Amino acid sequence: MIALPIYLQIVLEYSAMGAGLSIAPLSLSMFAVALVAGRRGGKRRPASLIRAGFALFTLGMVIVEPIVPRATSGWYLVVPLIIAGAGLGPAGLAVEQLHAGPDL
Repeated sequence: MIALPIYLQIVLEYSAMGAGLSIAPLSLSMFAVALVAGRRGGKRRPASLIRAGFALFTLGMVIVEPIVPRATSGWYLVVPLIIAGAGLGPAGLAVEQLHAGPDL
């Protein structure tokens, strides 16, 4: 994910602000899905949330990979980044819950 904003700045000649806004769907969907998963994920095992989250993240990245070389705009990345963020949200939350222990 570090390479994507650099690619947007160098190849597509985006400003730093434009590159950041282009990858904002990843962060926003990660935040939104983590909120929902935090409320509803308490009944599920953290391992299942992690697996499902990383599967969604992988799907998003698999979709991004062929798009990036052909993209003429950051708008082509919106849907795959939302999918990837939707996977990182619950996966990150579940990892934090496992790390914190049963008191959380």
